Amino acid sequence: MSNNEVKKDYRFVNYESKYLKSCGHLVQESWNLHKSYKNFKKIDSVYELYIRDCVDYSEYTELIVDGEDIVYGIMFGSIENRNITQYTDLSIKRIKTALWRAVRVFRGDFGTISTAMNVYKRQKEDDKLGEAYSDNFSSEVNLFIVSKRLRGKGYGYKLMNRYIEFCLNNDLENVFLWTDLGCTYSFYERFGFELYSTFHSDTLTDGNINEANGMIYSYKVKK
Repeated sequence: MSNNEVKKDYRFVNYESKYLKSCGHLVQESWNLHKSYKNFKKIDSVYELYIRDCVDYSEYTELIVDGEDIVYGIMFGSIENRNITQYTDLSIKRIKTALWRAVRVFRGDFGTISTAMNVYKRQKEDDKLGEAYSDNFSSEVNLFIVSKRLRGKGYGYKLMNRYIEFCLNNDLENVFLWTDLGCTYSFYERFGFELYSTFHSDTLTDGNINEANGMIYSYKVKK
């Protein structure tokens, strides 16, 4: 550690709305989700919408933050077989996010309205491809990301292990996630996930070739 670098204390916390912007910044650090938008006015809105979408579908929402509440790690996971209460809660959250998104689309945060609508539609189509086998699983990793500053220090394993413990405590027998060639999917393989299926999308990494560029991984929760 250099003389100018201050050692940070990291802690695990549950997601709250106050972390929305910092979560968006962490995602932007690794992924370019705004590349398809044209003439956008507020890039933060692109990433905050992505975070809100992930949070809506997640019953498990844990973060790694420092003493200044800056987010360095995210683990969002869902229970696929939701009960009535969970479905009702999901419906309410989706309505709120739809309204939040509509306001920002029409004020130009995402650029032209037609482009914003088309990009969001394509993203939802990719979600359908990645979740084609969701009925075969009891839980899904909706978002998992660790800051480049913490990679290789065991924080990713800690986040994932805490989520698997949640699955175990809630009798969730298996987990799936989907990713693409542009992500560090080798971590999942090292952790114990197995490749379940593949698919192709023109909008994912290397989508200009007619070969599989999306991967679905599965994990068996051991009791």
